[in-house]
Amino acid sequence: MQIDLVARIGTKDEFYNLFRDGDEKKLFEGLPLIFYAAANTNPEVRYEICNFLLDRNVDVKALNKENQSILHIILGQAEQDVRKLTDLCKRLIDKGADINVIDRRKTVALKSILAMKYTDAELAPLYDLWFSQPYVELNIRDKWGLTPIEFAKKFPYRDDVVKRMMTNV
Repeated sequence: MQIDLVARIGTKDEFYNLFRDGDEKKLFEGLPLIFYAAANTNPEVRYEICNFLLDRNVDVKALNKENQSILHIILGQAEQDVRKLTDLCKRLIDKGADINVIDRRKTVALKSILAMKYTDAELAPLYDLWFSQPYVELNIRDKWGLTPIEFAKKFPYRDDVVKRMMTNV
């Protein structure tokens, strides 16, 4: 099995057994290995492999064919450990991942946070990280015509973050 596929669907042990020095610098169908690890559906495997690759200075600025950043991919996964996710996102941002990349659907990664199945209280660490950045894109209208604020207002359990976003416009 190829290392990119193992990063995407394999276990930690399978990944470490197959990984070779230099794999973190290779491109797989035009993308660094971290994109595949970020899409792993097992949160523990996802976080461990992504952190391992970050320790090896993998490229975090690449964009996929949909113009999505690594943040779009990692935040788009259904199962998350918010604390570990926040720590990983901080590392990604510190290494140059841009929170304001606009994908082909005209969405920013923040929209993936807003769509998560967790409460505002549970997502507070991620919100704190996002709103600590110098600029947060809140005015872009996605392909459905909604800004991140308008999208969040559609959910009755997003009142806290809507208030935060309104102070950042």
